[in-house]
Amino acid sequence: MKLSELKKGESAKIAYIDLPEKERDRLNRTGLTEGVEITLIRRAPFSGPLEFRTRDFYLALRVSQAEKIEVSAGKAENSAKKTVDSRVENAENGAACSRVVKKEMRGRTGN
Repeated sequence: MKLSELKKGESAKIAYIDLPEKERDRLNRTGLTEGVEITLIRRAPFSGPLEFRTRDFYLALRVSQAEKIEVSAGKAENSAKKTVDSRVENAENGAACSRVVKKEMRGRTGN
């Protein structure tokens, strides 16, 4: 199975990276190596980049790059889905927190 074929929230383990040496080295430096578990977080619209999570690190790859990375079945989908859900929840909490801070700052501008 190719990395580009994962569905949102699915996890798999990297089996083989078939990219030119320069690109493969760059990915290796970010922690994307054979045997590492990777989870698809989201897909950008219009065949844009794919966002993955691996080793507590978020990484965006082009679809053309993801098509050249072979993966095998990883952890159960449920644990990957929890990761995606918690990230969305954290983003929503951060946005709410940001609105509160902005509101407080507006009240202090006259001081």
